[in-house]
This record gives sequence, structure tokens and C-alpha cells, in this order.
Amino acid sequence: MARNKVTKRRINWAIIIAVVLAIAVAVETMGICLGWFVPHGNGEAGGNWDGLIATPDAGNAMKMSVTRSELNDEGAQAEGGYELTVTMNEDATYKDVTWSFGWVYDGSSEERGPSSEYFELIPNGLTATARAKQALPWAIEVSVTSDYDKSKSAKCRFDYLKELQSVEVTFGEPAELDGYSYFVVDGPTAYTLAPVFGIGTIQGAIENLKFRWSPNTAQFKYSSYFIKAQQLDERIQPIKVSGYVDLYDITENAVNLKYTDFFCYKDAEGNEKPITELELSEEVTTNLKAAVASMVNKNSQSIISFDYHYGEYVKKISSNYFQTTFDTSNLGTPVTDIELDKDHVIIYPN
Repeated sequence: MARNKVTKRRINWAIIIAVVLAIAVAVETMGICLGWFVPHGNGEAGGNWDGLIATPDAGNAMKMSVTRSELNDEGAQAEGGYELTVTMNEDATYKDVTWSFGWVYDGSSEERGPSSEYFELIPNGLTATARAKQALPWAIEVSVTSDYDKSKSAKCRFDYLKELQSVEVTFGEPAELDGYSYFVVDGPTAYTLAPVFGIGTIQGAIENLKFRWSPNTAQFKYSSYFIKAQQLDERIQPIKVSGYVDLYDITENAVNLKYTDFFCYKDAEGNEKPITELELSEEVTTNLKAAVASMVNKNSQSIISFDYHYGEYVKKISSNYFQTTFDTSNLGTPVTDIELDKDHVIIYPN
């Protein structure tokens, strides 16, 4: 009997753990769909990240040159760190030096642990190798001083570039019911970016934001409006169903999606070009807008990509795919009322 009770308790705990894990997965999946956050583009944060950045400062009679080891595949600092080299005037007789390092306080009086727990310096005469053991919460200064004349020295400051661990992206008003991110057609869609950075002393910039979407052109290509527009100008084509469209019309705080982004035309060589290069009649324009506005199923897949940039370091990051739908109310005046002139008709026999 006791063994049966233990078995039942184990089964109950297994069920509870399975339910908790299922809920966690569901929350993460829903968060991605709603655009709550953009996962890190290259796996888990903090993998082989080394954001050490050196800034040498020339001394009076001594100079320190810095050579960084080769960048790894992700563009981040490899484990080799930096090679520091001291140069003196060529006629100097005594060239022995002493290396040291410590925190840069910059007026701060906060309590800190030993810098040796975060930073490593391996001297070898007039050269030394420097590397970070872990992310630096404060800057480090490396000094090299002449043993013969203590007034002659050179310094190099080491900062640490914060890792961009994740970015929360929010578009427009939250879609509380259906879980879709809404984008206004022919109008701005506000967005906000809330980056989460790791430990460091400096941080890069988020640049070159791109909104990529894959519209289902079958939604409107067979509509009477599009057919009419194509009859008036046969060059007009819907963009490819299978392709993703990059939108570069993104300001600092808004994505600007236009009805023209749904269409293209083919030049004499068969190349697809934006229809904004064409002079369209008012009738064609009206029909194209109506074709987009009349989409019944407005869902599509989208993705956000951007660069994390500082100096020579650039890392491209992309979100997971999320579901998008469009607000097309700006493309025309909606029908707000409809009625017949008669609500009851009696047909009499001849």
C-alpha cells in the first residue's frame, strides 16, 4: 500500500511539471506571435560573447600600441584578447617596464571587488596580453611604467560592450483578442523598442531596422477591383506570394506601409519594379486601393530584423515570425449605412 502511495505521488508530480512546462511554452509562443519580444537572433545570450574594447592613450616618451585578435564568426572578440606593445625612443638605454591594471573610477566611489576577478594581464617584457575573464561592469585601465624613470608611462583603457540579449518590440495598440499585430496601410504604425543589455560599460546602437512581410496576394489578385486596374494598365502585377518584402520606410518611431507596397510592374526585361515608378491614373489608383481594402483574410507572416552596431562591430539580429493583419480603413471611406428605397413590394398578377 505504501508503495502505491509513493507511485501515485510521483505520477502527480510528473503531471504537475508537465502542465507547468506546457504553460511556459504556450506563453512564450503567444509572446512571439503578439510581438511582445524578439528573441536573440543567434541562440542564447552570453554564449561566447567578449565585448572587450581597447582605447590606447599615448604617453610622453612611451607609446602603447594595441592589436586585437581576429574576430570570430559572430563578429565578437575572440578569446585571444589584445596584444599590447610598448615603444620607446630608440636611443633609450634602459627599457625595463612594469605592467599594472585596475578599475577606472571616473569619480565613482561605489565599492568594487578585485579587478583581477574580471581582467587578466600577462606581461612579457615590452609586450603583454590582456583579456576579460567576464563582462566588465566598470572600465579597466592598463598602465606600463618605465623602471628607470617612473614619470614615463603609457596607458590603455578597456571598456566592455554590452551584449544585446533581447529586444521587446511593440507595434501599435495591443491586439487583446486575436493575437495579431496590426499595421496601418497608408498610414504610420507606431512601434517601440525596449532592448535588454548585458553587463558592460558602453552599449551599441540599434540600426537599419527592417520590417519583412509575406502578403498572401491571392487575397486580392482575383478581386474585381484588381482585375479592373490590370485591364486599365496591364503592367501592374501583385508582388510574389512566395517572396518576402523588405520595407525600408521606417522612421525613428513608425513603420509606414503603403498600398503601393502590395504591387509591382515588370519592365521590358522582365524585372520587377515598384509601381511608384509608374504614372497611374486616378481610376487605376482607386481600384488598386479598393483591391487591398477588400481583402477578406488579411493575415500574413512578418519578421523584424536590425543591426546591433558599435564601431567596427556589427551583429545582425532577426525576430521569430509573427502574425500580422492590416488596417485598411485609410484607403477609402467605409460604408457606414446601406438601405433600399422600399422595404416591401407587392407584385400583382397580370
